[in-house]
Amino acid sequence: MNARQIPFTWAAGAVMTALIAGAALRGALADPPRPAPTSPTDGPPSVGVVRTSSPGPKRWLDGVPSGFSHDEDGAQAAAVTFSSLAGSLVNANPASVDSIVSAISTKASAAQRVAATVAALDALRSRLAGGTGPIVLVQAPVLIRTDDYSDAKASITMWTTTVVARRGVADPQSTWSTITLELLWERGDWRLDQETTLSGPTPDQSTDAAPPSFDAFEAALHGSRPVGSAR
Repeated sequence: MNARQIPFTWAAGAVMTALIAGAALRGALADPPRPAPTSPTDGPPSVGVVRTSSPGPKRWLDGVPSGFSHDEDGAQAAAVTFSSLAGSLVNANPASVDSIVSAISTKASAAQRVAATVAALDALRSRLAGGTGPIVLVQAPVLIRTDDYSDAKASITMWTTTVVARRGVADPQSTWSTITLELLWERGDWRLDQETTLSGPTPDQSTDAAPPSFDAFEAALHGSRPVGSAR
C-alpha cells in the first residue's frame, strides 16, 4: 500500500472542532447529513464600508492569539484564527497544547477541551508514526457566516478545507467540513465555548490527476504558512 492510499480517521477540524470530532479521509467513513451551503453570491459588505481598525488578533504570545475586537468582525476573526491553530498544535509539546487550548477556551469548557484535544492529537500522531519529519495539517476557511451575534456571544459557521500529509506515510490529502463555533465574550476577549462539525459539502475535484507526492507538495509550497497564522 503506498502513502496516499492509507485510510485513517484523522484530527482535521478547526481547533478542538474536528480535533475532537474527527473527519473521514478518502471515504473511510460515510458522510453524515450535510447542511445547505451558503451561497457565495451572498458576498462581501456593501461598497463603501470602511473598517478603521483591525478585528484582530492584535497580539500573539507563546502561540496564543488575543486582542479581538468586541464586535461581529472580531468574533469572525477569532473563529478563523482558532481554526488555523490545528497545524501548530499537532507538532507542539503537551505543555504548549495545554496552555494554548486553555487560553482560547472559556473557563467552563477548557479542561474537557484540553483532554479531548490531547487524546485526538495522540491518535493522529500514532496513525502517522511510520513517517518522518513534521506532520502537515493545514485548515483554511473558504466561506464564513454569522448565525447569531450579541455583545455576550456569537455563533460563527465556516466552510473549510483541510490538508494533511507526512513524508513516507501520507501524501497530501484533503477533506471539507462545515464547522460552527460558539464563542463567548469572557476575560476581555472572544473564547471558544462549544463546537459542531459536519462533513462536507465536498465539491467535485474536477480532475483525474493523481495527488502530488509529499516532496512535490513541499517543493511547490516551501516557505508558506497558513493565512492568518503568526509569523
